[in-house]
Amino acid sequence: MAPKRGGEPTSPKGGGKKAKKNEITDPPERDSEGRAFFLLKKPVDEGGEAKELEGKKDNTAPFTGLHNHVSKKVMQHMQVGDQVLLYRYNNTRTDAKADPPGITGICEVVKAPYPDPEDEEEGGFLAVDLKLLEVFEEPISAALLKKHKGDKELRSWLFFKKGVSTVFPMSPQQFDIVVNLEEEPAGQGEG
Repeated sequence: MAPKRGGEPTSPKGGGKKAKKNEITDPPERDSEGRAFFLLKKPVDEGGEAKELEGKKDNTAPFTGLHNHVSKKVMQHMQVGDQVLLYRYNNTRTDAKADPPGITGICEVVKAPYPDPEDEEEGGFLAVDLKLLEVFEEPISAALLKKHKGDKELRSWLFFKKGVSTVFPMSPQQFDIVVNLEEEPAGQGEG
């Protein structure tokens, strides 16, 4: 359908209303090596800790249990070789605390999405196999991420938008910025 004034596409049945775009489920940007980048959120006691992959065979394990439809649509874009940041957060159901909530490490997708064996409701949910690449000595805290959410490259990161997803695509630039964020030493930056 041809765009109306302003160059924005319109919905076919919407009488001139703008077509709804769901950026989170759009195919992710890939780097020159063909890799896409994601952040996966899980409660601290349900797989949000990168160090839990240490000691597993080849430091690899299935990443299961992300049972919402937005996450499923994002995971459909994952391919072998993609890079993933693991983010832990507090589990309000079990009172398990992430101290602090934040990113605990980097993994690589080593098996493309497949039906999640934990999907008892048969919602078509997906799992991927992840191989641990790095455990962060100190997590990249949620507080530090929020401090940088206004930065030019991070402003558009969908992680900062409210929503129901637990899987967030990232641009290669956003990934590089996030993994290089550092906490300011105590007493620094105070004026």
